[in-house]
Amino acid sequence: MVLTKQQFEEAEYRLENAKLTKSKRRELRKQIKSYQYSLKFPAFRPSNFTIEFVNKKTTTGQLENYIAEAKNATILIDTESIIKHGQMNEPALIQIQILHKGESSTILIVEIKHLPPTNSNRRTLIQKLFDECLSNEFIHMWGEPSELLPFVQCGLFTENILNAANILDEQKHFKQFVRDNYIHRGSDCFCEQCIHQNPNDPWSLIDAIASATGKWLDKSLTLSPFAIGLDARLYSQTPQQQAYRQQLATYAAYDCLAIQSLLPILYPRPPSPAYSFISIEEEPANDPATTNAIHFVPSPENGIELTVNVISSPDEVPQPFSAHQHLSVVIPSPPSSPLHVQSQRPKLTAQELKKLKNKAATFKQRQRRFANQITIHNIDGRFSSWKIKQILNHAAIKFLAVSTPLSPSTGLKMAVIGIAEPNKLQQYEQLMISDNWFNFAHFDRLYGQSRRPPRPVLVNTPYVRPQDRRLPVLFNFEDLPQVDRRDRADRDRHHHRNRRSPPQQSFDSVASWSVSHLINFKS
Repeated sequence: MVLTKQQFEEAEYRLENAKLTKSKRRELRKQIKSYQYSLKFPAFRPSNFTIEFVNKKTTTGQLENYIAEAKNATILIDTESIIKHGQMNEPALIQIQILHKGESSTILIVEIKHLPPTNSNRRTLIQKLFDECLSNEFIHMWGEPSELLPFVQCGLFTENILNAANILDEQKHFKQFVRDNYIHRGSDCFCEQCIHQNPNDPWSLIDAIASATGKWLDKSLTLSPFAIGLDARLYSQTPQQQAYRQQLATYAAYDCLAIQSLLPILYPRPPSPAYSFISIEEEPANDPATTNAIHFVPSPENGIELTVNVISSPDEVPQPFSAHQHLSVVIPSPPSSPLHVQSQRPKLTAQELKKLKNKAATFKQRQRRFANQITIHNIDGRFSSWKIKQILNHAAIKFLAVSTPLSPSTGLKMAVIGIAEPNKLQQYEQLMISDNWFNFAHFDRLYGQSRRPPRPVLVNTPYVRPQDRRLPVLFNFEDLPQVDRRDRADRDRHHHRNRRSPPQQSFDSVASWSVSHLINFKS
């Protein structure tokens, strides 16, 4: 989600005062920049597109229609993966945008984890769909084609087909385009120096959309679980689950549509006839210009106007373009308010500063404890952190911390365990999942119908001997009559059996009780 104002202030404070790693500092800068863009620009909201899912619920007729639409069309491809700590990213989605000759487009979201069986006819049609898309004359992608290599293992296309495909890296193209044509404009400038862009780093899509179209592209769902099944036909879902999956599908579609919005700027002379959304104005034949010229000129009123004058012989210019033509693309300029002006906020008090420091220290501590973690989804709701610690101690598994949050995607309880022995992480994870340590049946086998199971001593916490809270004795046990001896012995046995101490009482109240008891007994 997008940062709130309080989270934005905390992120700025941590960026300025906390000791952070380079990756964490880069992540905080991205969050701060996204928050600033959300206040400065309107949200990126494209139109004239439809989202279709390709999975085991897709029919044969639908797949045949998609293959027919992909012929002689412009193709844009993007991917989404699940990031795993210390491992390769897990492929989740492939987005294929089929750009029609009109302004509409179809976005196919291929769900890798929910495909039909490999020996089915629908799987063969999906492979044919990828063959048709990758054999297209122009394939646009934001990033290197190597992003598709992890998807080769899914069996939808081969590495040879991928190497033969003509995939254009628009991220690298946009970076070079800005270097060649962009002019520094002062406070509202989007050159690499003004937006704190490392010369060796590629341009992010959010920066490219903000600089070229003056829109804010929300990228807060980048690390979401895209493999949970976005299509409502896969299984029954609650309204909350449907709304969350719709957000993920829209986010995936917007990535392709954002690349499409940059194509008129990167290709003033379109590389394929599918770009009918670029306006072309014919000029008279006696145009005095003699060479091709590109002007990237800032305009304070109407934005940045990119003008391309194309002069060549009629034989060299393909239809529908004529020999003398003028292409004009206007990029709306951002508002005049500076983007990187430090936000004016009241000075924090000593108590607020201490609170922020404590939050930062707590965050670092959690990071250290959960550096090597095991996540088990959909556990029995009766398992608390304390009960999970019981089981881990009984199995002699060394751990640092245990948490039982709710899954943001399913809303079900899960167990997150920070392991103290990283070399045994996979062994412990396989043991817990294969033996179902935290499911409903295991809870009943451990605790039965008991509502309050006995509490063992935890291994990883120091043992503190409970204080003896029994009533102090003001007289000898042998001085009591036989009836009182039996009552006192029964009370002691009951106390040791239940292991529960009576509430603490003051010495005065105990003394008054003892004296009154003796008086009543003698009388």
